[in-house]
Amino acid sequence: MNTWRWRGLTLLGRIQIVKSFIIPKVLSKAALTSVTEDLIKEINSLIYRFICKGNDKIKRAALINDIEDGGLKMLDIQLMILAQTVMVLKRFADRENKGSWKRTLRHFLSQVGGEFILICNSDTPKLPVYLPALYKECLDVWSVLNQSAMSLYEDVFQQVIWNNKDITIEQRSIFKKDLFSKGIITIGDLLADAGIFLKGVKVLMQIFRQ
Repeated sequence: MNTWRWRGLTLLGRIQIVKSFIIPKVLSKAALTSVTEDLIKEINSLIYRFICKGNDKIKRAALINDIEDGGLKMLDIQLMILAQTVMVLKRFADRENKGSWKRTLRHFLSQVGGEFILICNSDTPKLPVYLPALYKECLDVWSVLNQSAMSLYEDVFQQVIWNNKDITIEQRSIFKKDLFSKGIITIGDLLADAGIFLKGVKVLMQIFRQ
């Protein structure tokens, strides 16, 4: 960015340089490796020092706003990185996408159902599997976006049992492949037609201890 600093660019010109040349490079690197919050802060600091020719003279939120809202349509790099992590998992779930990288991720998730994890109420630290930092970050973001409030009685029965952050043994979520393959997926699958747990609540604990 120092190359462009002294070329007499306007504020809009500097923003365009960042959008055209800097952010695409950052995103291409972010697609291949873990990006911490500290790193994002450092990148933002460098970008806005370039845009403002020193310390921030304009609120970043004002620069990011649309022009009709008084902004200059600067891109929010943190949101773009978050969106990119979500797209990784969307491509993972897309059966028409045959990327070889999917075999690697599927290997790490094989003990929790592979793509099935994407519909679970999961919490990455509670999963009983090891995940590389990049994929862990992707699942962290996905889990936050995938959360839904349970406002109705029926919502509880529709909760997926497996990989559920609220159903754990020794602070680890559970996935039983044999029971999953038999169609036991939600809490509702453990209920008899009368709306009570099959053979009582004890059956639930027996399933988890198998």
